[in-house]
Amino acid sequence: MIDKFKELSKTGIIYTVGVALNSLIGYISLPIYSSYLTVEEYAVVNLIFLVGTLFSTIFYLGASSALTRFYYDYSDKDRCYIVSSSILLVSVGGVIQIIIACVFGKMISTIIFDTDCYFGCVILSLIISAITAINTNYLLLLRFENSNYVYVSLNALSLIVSIGTMIFLFHYYNNIYIPFLSQLLGNVIVLLILYIRYRRMYKFNFYKQEILKLLNFGFPIAISGLIYYLLSSSDQFILKKLTNLTDVGVYAFGSKLSMAIQVLIIMPFSLIWSQLRMKYRNEADFNGFISNVLSYYLLVTSVMTLAIVFLCEEILGIASTYNVSFMASLSYIPLLIMAQVVYGARGIIDYGIQINNKTLCYCIIGFLILLVNVVLNYVCIKFYGVKAAPIVKLITYFLYTLIFYFVSERYYHICFQRRNFITIMVLILAIIVYENIGVFQPFVIRILELFILMFVLSILFLNKKERQIIVNYLRK
Repeated sequence: MIDKFKELSKTGIIYTVGVALNSLIGYISLPIYSSYLTVEEYAVVNLIFLVGTLFSTIFYLGASSALTRFYYDYSDKDRCYIVSSSILLVSVGGVIQIIIACVFGKMISTIIFDTDCYFGCVILSLIISAITAINTNYLLLLRFENSNYVYVSLNALSLIVSIGTMIFLFHYYNNIYIPFLSQLLGNVIVLLILYIRYRRMYKFNFYKQEILKLLNFGFPIAISGLIYYLLSSSDQFILKKLTNLTDVGVYAFGSKLSMAIQVLIIMPFSLIWSQLRMKYRNEADFNGFISNVLSYYLLVTSVMTLAIVFLCEEILGIASTYNVSFMASLSYIPLLIMAQVVYGARGIIDYGIQINNKTLCYCIIGFLILLVNVVLNYVCIKFYGVKAAPIVKLITYFLYTLIFYFVSERYYHICFQRRNFITIMVLILAIIVYENIGVFQPFVIRILELFILMFVLSILFLNKKERQIIVNYLRK
């Protein structure tokens, strides 16, 4: 089991760097946005990027997730069939998405903003998301091949090109198109490199059996992905309808910053975990492995959550260049971070659903929770304003994960300490309340409190043997 954790930690660190570099575009962009865009303009940019992401979740057809599921079921000789089929599906989906963008761009802009003046940005956003989906599928192959440094290098290249282009253009122009043009350039360059690398290995051939296999597994996941993005972004669209762009911009800024834990911990973990659980699923100690992974996930995310909560003002200040308009999002961030932690646990406890190919459960559960989320958001935001949005998100994410746990248990029982999960949720919630209503603490005092809490968490979650193993591993 120790070897598995070494593999998880080693590859996890590499993919954390890779994913972080790719996602850092959004975070390094925040100080740039706050320097050149108003809160209202940032709200527009963010909503349009969300539209692009929503479309890509449909038209990538779950091909990348399906490829991860079936890749190890094929021999080295026959993998070209499943890989080529996956690339073909994502590429066709991307073309369809771009066509929709060009035909319905004005309509989409009018639906969201009551004007078609942003249709150009909508088209660019949908093109970017289509190319990103194709790149994601190719980058998946680098993970399977253990081409770790190529994976990181390409993500770094995309980051450098996108940010460099954005800074250059904003220096000479102040235009809302700049964020979209810069990301488009970065993604196109990476796509060309990946296509050149794999064009001879995997052709755009049609393999009916593999296509059907990918669709049967992936389509429910695509629908589930759509539901998740609606779940995570519906609050911003409802805010747009019930409040104003200023409230949307402030909340969206805080929401984006809270996703840091998703980028640094949850997303890289999910990438490597989805691969390893398929690789080791037939081993005798696998259940214990899952249980320990869940405990360590809660420990790491708890530490990250506490760190961000205690240092939230400083982090937000840097991200917003201490722009007063954007600093108003400070009170939203802790609850939004906690919501991400709760949701991330779903990627571990849903193993029973995954291994038994019960992917329809993702759609059914997700749709029910989405209805609850939309109703709660509409009612609560209407009566209590923007401050209700993070509370609703935490409640719905908790329900989402809880239902997944009980359903997945029907197919595969995971032995883990429920007490750990409850303890950490109560502890973090109490600290969030304390930080919001308590007297402001000097920076040094907050750092000291943070280290004390980290020590307490290590005592709660790890036994003596586990702590010694980690210490020895870190020393090496």
